[in-house]
Amino acid sequence: MNQSIKNILNDPEKLNCVTQVAFNSADSDKSGQIDKNELAPIMKQIAADMGAHLPSDDVISAAFQEIDTDHSGKIDFNEFKALIKKVLEGI
Repeated sequence: MNQSIKNILNDPEKLNCVTQVAFNSADSDKSGQIDKNELAPIMKQIAADMGAHLPSDDVISAAFQEIDTDHSGKIDFNEFKALIKKVLEGI
């Protein structure tokens, strides 16, 4: 893990800032929550950027259900932040 990622993970303000930028980008309707229709293009774009196979609707649904820990049908900021943290920890 590189030092800048460690700095983000160890600084709650930096983690919130990084998460907010990503969340705002994903929240295309500016509702304050991300639904499955907003998550799908992000997952597909990341896969395309990485040269990976595009995720199927089933994979997207499974990922959404895993992220939506309160089962509200929407991903809120804190659920999204947990995802960003998990992704950064895996780098």
